[in-house]
Amino acid sequence: MSIVAEGYAYVIGVDTHARTHTYAITADATGACTGGEAFPVPSTPRPPEPSRSGHA
Repeated sequence: MSIVAEGYAYVIGVDTHARTHTYAITADATGACTGGEAFPVPSTPRPPEPSRSGHA
C-alpha cells in the first residue's frame, strides 16, 4: 500500500489554532522543509462562510 506523499514532489501541511495559522512545505524526496510561515489570527472575527451544501 502506498501513501499519498509518494505520488507528489512536495507535501503541504496546514495547522490552524486560536492564535496562529501555520503552513509548511516539505520535499518528498529529502524530507527537507522548503518553506513555511505562521500568521496571526485577526483579532476581529470574519463573517461566517455561506454553507456549501445549501443547509444552514
